[in-house]
Amino acid sequence: MMMAIAVREESLQLNRTSCDECENFTKKEQTMPLLMVDRGKPVIIRKITGRDNVRQHLAELGLTVDSKVTVMNSIGGNLILQVKDSRIALDRKMAGHIMV
Repeated sequence: MMMAIAVREESLQLNRTSCDECENFTKKEQTMPLLMVDRGKPVIIRKITGRDNVRQHLAELGLTVDSKVTVMNSIGGNLILQVKDSRIALDRKMAGHIMV
């Protein structure tokens, strides 16, 4: 009876280590708000939170998931961003919806 339990435990361990889905689950990407990014550092937008109208407005400005942005300046929490060939000013509240 003890041998059967040991074999079951061993087979469960093999299944855990060989599951690609499980490995990807444990490798969660670390994100942070755009407000915390250092000036001059290019970053990729990973997630945009907020209501539909907020996300739509940001998308119209060119701020979408997987787009590259650079914080050019930060004054009192308000940001000036380089997005593609344009510079955009965002207030602290709007910038807080963008995770990089």
